[in-house]
Amino acid sequence: MNVYIEGENEQVQQKYDEALRDFQRQCQELEHPYQEEEAELYGRSLRLQLPSDKKITQEDIELLEKYYPNHPSLAFAREKLQAGESIENLSELRKFIHNSHQESLSKKISEWREQEIARLKREFEKRIQEWLDRIRQARETKKALSEAQELFGDLEQDALESLDLSNLGGGKEPIDKEGRVRGAGKERMDTIIRLFKEIKDSSSLQKICDLLGELEKKEQEERTKKIMEQRTYTFNEEILSKEYKEEIVGVSLGRDIENLLPQELGMLDDNELEILFYLKFIQNRLFCFEKEGYSSFLREEQIEEEVEQQDEDESQDKGAMIICVDTSGSMMGDPELIAKAATLFLAAKAKKQKRPCFLINFSTEIECMELSKKGGIVELEEFLSKSFNGGTTIAPALKRGIEKMKEPQFEKSDLLVISDGGFGLISDGLRKEVLEQQELDNRFYLLDVSTFASANDLFDKHWRYDPATQEIDTLYDRKNAKSTQYSSDNDTTCRTDPLNFP
Repeated sequence: MNVYIEGENEQVQQKYDEALRDFQRQCQELEHPYQEEEAELYGRSLRLQLPSDKKITQEDIELLEKYYPNHPSLAFAREKLQAGESIENLSELRKFIHNSHQESLSKKISEWREQEIARLKREFEKRIQEWLDRIRQARETKKALSEAQELFGDLEQDALESLDLSNLGGGKEPIDKEGRVRGAGKERMDTIIRLFKEIKDSSSLQKICDLLGELEKKEQEERTKKIMEQRTYTFNEEILSKEYKEEIVGVSLGRDIENLLPQELGMLDDNELEILFYLKFIQNRLFCFEKEGYSSFLREEQIEEEVEQQDEDESQDKGAMIICVDTSGSMMGDPELIAKAATLFLAAKAKKQKRPCFLINFSTEIECMELSKKGGIVELEEFLSKSFNGGTTIAPALKRGIEKMKEPQFEKSDLLVISDGGFGLISDGLRKEVLEQQELDNRFYLLDVSTFASANDLFDKHWRYDPATQEIDTLYDRKNAKSTQYSSDNDTTCRTDPLNFP
């Protein structure tokens, strides 16, 4: 293989080895285009056991001529047939014709396989090289973006998973429904890399990415509660004690023979001073070394302290994620970039948490993509490269989201609508369906990318991101049963915690 893979990390090596095995399997499973001829020749071979005559021999010659009009054995076979050979000789002639045909077919199949494998090899090497280029480009982009890329998951891992060997033997690269190349080529990863760079260069996108980046912390805070808990601690405690003679700490008066100072013991060597020694001994007035040591013992103590405990309701497995993105013409510019950045972030988050993720694009019509299925990153990259245009109608998107919530895998979903707010009225019937789903623990959220917006109480939470001020407000929070809008009394905006999307 003309692909330089050495020096890559273990993950890349393993993925390449898997791809190489897949390529070898596809080569082994190649089906040549000469099936009909092979079947006809096999049928004639079964008739070699039948008695030979001119008619059946003529049929063998005609089959050889059908596929090889200029075969050198044809003239010889016709000559022998016209010569009126015996039945025994005709049987030998038929075997000769069959063997000639079989040799020609085998050679033709062998040459076809050799050419096809060479073509597959070139295609395989091309896709592998493009895949390696994407990985290396992703690494460079990670370094350039520093901490910003971590908001959206591992770009290098996405590049690693983008290798696609499907339709390798089809003679062309996989094409999506809009005519763009899928799987191979650098265009798909270039789309994400370009978006990352736009995020890096755009102050408004940086703002919303910072807010999204604090999402995990806020979620954890909401899922925990503080309680007072009695805890027992066991530890060793050491105290000084004169019962343990370990260290000299001073001199004291007494009659401890073992710890007498040398000069006191020296009085026993003098007959006159010996009487003084006994007198001091009786009076406890001999100078002795004072010694102390540490004694240790186990001690238990109960302490009441504040601890955090995860809310049982919130500790359950997270539901699916449904993202509804307004792709109308009014979203062009900053709203489009914000919508794409938020979608990329949430899709990466769903992947990390192993949550099903479903994307619905809506303008005048809807387009759906299941991002959590195999090949979902291809669908995501197609969305990120999409240009926004057309009008706005949210009703079909909400209806499709509600239909999705009725599937077992999408029970207790979080549905987020990203729009600039101008999506028209929502009928009473649709409102009723939304409320019914909220009763089933499905949640509906709205991120309004607009300077002017009023609270929408259809959603569990409604945020407004103002591109002009780069501020984000919570306009409505069903959990707190209040909305925060401009007050006519003091002309200020009250806010709750920003962008707290569960």
